[in-house]
Amino acid sequence: MVLLVNNAWKGTGVGRYIDSIFKIFIKEKKDIEMLYIKNSRDYGEKNKLIKIMEGPFPKAEINNYFYFPRKIPKGENLYHITNETIGRCCSSKPSVGSCMDLIPFLYPSNYNKSTLFFRKRQLAGLKKAEKVIAISENTKKDFIKITKTAKEKVEVVYLGVDTSIFKKRDKEKSRKTLGLPQDKNIIIHVGRDEPRKNVAGLIKIFPGCGKDTILLKVGNLSEQSRILARKLGVEKRIIEMSPKDSLMPIVYSSADVFVFPSFYEGFGLPILEAMACGVPVVASNTSSIPEVVENSGIMHSPQDITGLSESIKSIFNSKSLSNSISKKGLLRASVFTWEKCAKKTWEVYEGVMK
Repeated sequence: MVLLVNNAWKGTGVGRYIDSIFKIFIKEKKDIEMLYIKNSRDYGEKNKLIKIMEGPFPKAEINNYFYFPRKIPKGENLYHITNETIGRCCSSKPSVGSCMDLIPFLYPSNYNKSTLFFRKRQLAGLKKAEKVIAISENTKKDFIKITKTAKEKVEVVYLGVDTSIFKKRDKEKSRKTLGLPQDKNIIIHVGRDEPRKNVAGLIKIFPGCGKDTILLKVGNLSEQSRILARKLGVEKRIIEMSPKDSLMPIVYSSADVFVFPSFYEGFGLPILEAMACGVPVVASNTSSIPEVVENSGIMHSPQDITGLSESIKSIFNSKSLSNSISKKGLLRASVFTWEKCAKKTWEVYEGVMK
């Protein structure tokens, strides 16, 4: 049997990834179960094939490092350790480990010493897996560079999007459902406000996009970002929201353009979700983002405030351009399916189990 060892509840990016392929494996009657190692939050769904192990310590890093690796049941055919924050669980053999990103090692100043201490050792644990799955070519490159791992040991398996859920919906109806104005241009950004996401850059872009523009920010702004918005006089045109997952396709569909000016992403799942909903994408040209967007959106350097702003205005002002990018995005999103992700992941499993 394959045991998925997972610490991410299904509402997170990692959680959606694991939940999606797990359900496909179950549908295909694969011999698989999940061990959800719980620190504080419930997984979000009950399933007889999901076993739960709770950590005894209040701090997740302590449980992930000292407790869970010693408590994983022995004797399975394969263990899939689902992300780098629990890399030491790769001591269960044979194992496959997924690497989502290397953010703490590329932006160490954004993390405290304790987090860096544990993450370095967890990454060293992940390196001991028989195979490592990277979710983009850029993540593979970073993993090889930072861990000095042979490239043959790392397989790229792209994430997917469920186009039966994330699909184009009527913009007017979507705005009505959310109580948003019909007569404004709406920019949407999805993600946490942390330095690598370049939300400050997004707020600087905003004033140049016209006074009839609203920024719909899914995920709360930091206090620093709020101060910047006040300074630039745009705070009253920013709407913050944290909707339920079930509402996200409607939230995307309410927007005229999805803007994602990140400095670094391990993959960029919100880009894929926006494209699947037919929303034109303007994004940065860094890290994994060009792999996802390819020629289906407009990309600039994340520091190019003028270029990003001009591209957004071009989409607002040209229906033909907006429709063209939307169609390209829908086609591009259709390439990334959870079925493909599951198929390639199982092929990695089989290669290790041979």
